Amino acid sequence: MKPYTISKGGTQLSSEIYTLLPLDLKFNPAKTLSEEVLPLLDPSLPTLFLAECVLCYLSPGVGEEIIDWFGQFEDCAGVIYEMCGLE
Repeated sequence: MKPYTISKGGTQLSSEIYTLLPLDLKFNPAKTLSEEVLPLLDPSLPTLFLAECVLCYLSPGVGEEIIDWFGQFEDCAGVIYEMCGLE
């Protein structure tokens, strides 16, 4: 038996220590995060929020809403990597 599961057409990966979720955050990010991500997390544990080349494709308001949503975690750090200055 594999120590991980791949589902949702190959876009979701789950194991005991890691979960990768495919999400569409364009329209209602706080609702999507609350319904699909929060049940998998414990906001009292240290959390790392990673956003790699994603926020630049969203409107500034939606990006701010996503970042603000992580404010409910007691100990959360964010790493945001966006391409810029590429002429």
